[in-house]
Amino acid sequence: WTGRVVHFVGSIAWANHREFCELVAGCHSVGVRVVRHGVTEIPENLCHGVPGGDGFEDDWRQISDEERLRLEWASLFVPAIQGNATLDGSRSYIVDRLFDNVAQGEKVITNNHYAATLLGIPYAEPKDMCPQNEKAPVPYADPSAVASHTYISRLKDMLDFFAPL
Repeated sequence: WTGRVVHFVGSIAWANHREFCELVAGCHSVGVRVVRHGVTEIPENLCHGVPGGDGFEDDWRQISDEERLRLEWASLFVPAIQGNATLDGSRSYIVDRLFDNVAQGEKVITNNHYAATLLGIPYAEPKDMCPQNEKAPVPYADPSAVASHTYISRLKDMLDFFAPL
């Protein structure tokens, strides 16, 4: 392995485990480690049957907000992956952590097309998210997001987005 790593902070459950395994396999194929941080342990055979899907580390423990921020800033990008059960076009569920990641100017990529459009962040399928993969979008951090972040300004942005509908 090189020193390149993606930190995924959050839960892996029935609703998103396949997408997590695809992320791991895609990153593994380009020499990027994936470390999942969360409060519940992931079974070792979670990604059995997904080529390269077993190549992740599971750091199952409670982490502080300060450590979460440090890990996400050290990560090549912050994956915001969701399972198909929560993706339904303009009615797709948007995880609240995604708003925090964007507001903090983190390098976010999501597989939620609606959230990507709404928040102006890159969209990719989980298997195509890792940098060095030809299909991977370039993740970026928007420093102006931190400087101009308030809940009022984010609400205004959302209202402006939905106004034409």
